[in-house]
Amino acid sequence: MKISLNNPLVYFHVPKCAGTSITELMKREVGDEAVKSSATFIDYHVTPVNYGKFKIYAGHIYYDLLPLFPTESSFITILRNPGARLLSLFHYFRSLDSGADCFEEVVLAKKLDFHDWLECGESSVINNTSNAIIRHFVPMSYFHSSHPACRQNILTVAQNFVGGFSVVGFSEYISVTAEILRQTFNFSFQRDAVPCLNKNAYGKVVYSKSRLRDFVQRECSLDLEFLAYCVSIFKRQCTDDLVKEVGGIEKKIYLEYLE
Repeated sequence: MKISLNNPLVYFHVPKCAGTSITELMKREVGDEAVKSSATFIDYHVTPVNYGKFKIYAGHIYYDLLPLFPTESSFITILRNPGARLLSLFHYFRSLDSGADCFEEVVLAKKLDFHDWLECGESSVINNTSNAIIRHFVPMSYFHSSHPACRQNILTVAQNFVGGFSVVGFSEYISVTAEILRQTFNFSFQRDAVPCLNKNAYGKVVYSKSRLRDFVQRECSLDLEFLAYCVSIFKRQCTDDLVKEVGGIEKKIYLEYLE
């Protein structure tokens, strides 16, 4: 179904899921001035929003920001295998410049090895690693309240919410995702035009595949179930000519680190 950009487009950019590349692609399509790409949840709360100016709202957006956007907005997101996302996130944190204003999760990434960082128990690291994908698609209180929501409620709310998105894509299939975006929103770019930005080299991160698998099974089980649902959405969005390109997607997205 083709959707007009007469109404705003809201892009839920989950960190380390090719979001910078997709945002840049959309800027090239509609112009920098038409894209609000504040990076953080806080930016959207403290920066005045002029809905008459922007066609696309991007950044690390969470469910709790929904009241800031018009009810007629369209929503999209790009997701990723949780193990690959964790490796990319750790490498990214380590690559950042040191400074007094560094977040604790960044400071710890520079001090610890990958697995010690994952398992250190510091709250900011937990927020960035344990079921970090699904957190964007449910109220923050579901995790941060003194009485967090039960597992099934978290999954149900996240699935119901993302089930209404115009596009759910995957960074592992970024070219196919770009083609779905192009067809859905009548964008003019070609499917292979996605710029390759913030690409990480996993070879610089020493890790144990079995320990990563164990962590994902234990600490990202909600993410895995949520991604299984999102994979089904993604496959439904594929036209007949794209179906063959996403064969075996289940293994690539949420089974690769479980074998």
